[in-house]
Amino acid sequence: MPNPPPSITQSHTGNYTGLSNEFSMIRKLHNGRNAIELFSYLEHNTSPQQLSITPGLYDALLNDGNPYTSLVQSIQLPGIFTSNYITYRQMLGRMAWISQAGFSYQRQEAESGISVWQNNGTPKPAADSFVNNSSWERTRIFLQEGLEWKEERWHLQLSLPLNFQQTVFSDKSHPAGDTAARMIPFTPSATLRISSGRQNTIQLSGYFDKRLGSLSESYPGFILNDYRRFTRHSTSLPMQTSRGVSANYYFKRALEGFFVNTGFMYVRNSSNTIENTTVSNALQVSDYVYAVNPASLVSVSGSVNKYFYKKNTGIKFGFVRNWQTFRQLQNGLPMTSRNVSTVYRLRFDSRFTDKVLYDYTTSFANTVIYQDLSAAGTKTQAAKLYLMSHEFNLNILFGKIMYLTCTLEDFWSKMPGSNASGYLFADATATLRLPGMRSDIQLYATNLFNHDSFRMQYISANLLSDSRYTIRPRAVMVKFHYRF
Repeated sequence: MPNPPPSITQSHTGNYTGLSNEFSMIRKLHNGRNAIELFSYLEHNTSPQQLSITPGLYDALLNDGNPYTSLVQSIQLPGIFTSNYITYRQMLGRMAWISQAGFSYQRQEAESGISVWQNNGTPKPAADSFVNNSSWERTRIFLQEGLEWKEERWHLQLSLPLNFQQTVFSDKSHPAGDTAARMIPFTPSATLRISSGRQNTIQLSGYFDKRLGSLSESYPGFILNDYRRFTRHSTSLPMQTSRGVSANYYFKRALEGFFVNTGFMYVRNSSNTIENTTVSNALQVSDYVYAVNPASLVSVSGSVNKYFYKKNTGIKFGFVRNWQTFRQLQNGLPMTSRNVSTVYRLRFDSRFTDKVLYDYTTSFANTVIYQDLSAAGTKTQAAKLYLMSHEFNLNILFGKIMYLTCTLEDFWSKMPGSNASGYLFADATATLRLPGMRSDIQLYATNLFNHDSFRMQYISANLLSDSRYTIRPRAVMVKFHYRF
């Protein structure tokens, strides 16, 4: 396919509306140790979206090879959800036994289509493969037993949920893909927290989860995420199983203001679908098909926090390192991707005087993506992305009724094949409090350096994205707040 024209205008609009009602009541029984809870929630929402793209793209794919002026994708996403349950909590010495029973119902719809506007100004519907008229609904009846047991040195939490689920997916435009499934997943989880004195604590957790896919993982017609990416599913109601374990160690000396936290997590996922991606210089087409597809995540983290009471200063340093492995098909070839990401973060909190406070935070992130093509049999480093940010906040108090806040934010990024980009933003706010009138008057100034655009870089196993966005220029506003 030909490369897209050099100048493309893309506009995405949407207005979310929702109406919800929640009822909750907790009442202790006559003995004061047991309690009963009633809960009911109901929500209806809509999320219409429209994506407009000019000029015309991909003539062969969307318009039988004929040139056209623009295309418009419209999506309607109405949904309804309700959850209702009753919970009984019974105290047995240091142990609490929790029983819960209830039901929930969820329905989500997706209606989408693409209009191709011809050169003569008339719209023409795109092919049926770009149309969705789908509905997804799930009825769930659940019974959950739980246990909380507290002793002086340890705390155990155990959850044993048993669910009956019936999920139905249908699409009027693709009736062959209609699917219904019933399952009774057992999804236990457990957490054990062990303390040794007042300084050392170890927490161990584990869980098992099994679920069927939602509408966002089942729609059969292609949807444009943007002008380059098309996504659809040749599957309906995919199934995913997830299991994970974690361990954390906490050390604290509160009187000395010294805290340490370290953690380890391992998650193993297994799905019966895999992403089949066709990538070219012009676009990316993703089609999810049935296949055995394992994935894993390993994460280690740590942080050290020290507060100096005499200097009214706190310093915190932390890091997170993740190793993620997953599979997909790329241009017909099986591929395994390994994402290795590291984030370092340093933060200072202090005050010059009782009326002048500041904090500073800096972070550095590095993401490296490796790809292993089965046909080649070798691992090759695909790409690296570097991100760095700085944020400085200054708060000045003038008596008890006025304060000033100034913020500086600096962003820097570097991706393969492009120059590094950096932006420095500054905002300021002056607030005058009028306690007698229960009001505030605020002078709010944003984007003081008057940047008119912002560049965002993104990297994944399939693409390098370098996007530029127009942003609001320098603005000064006066706000009035009244407290009822």
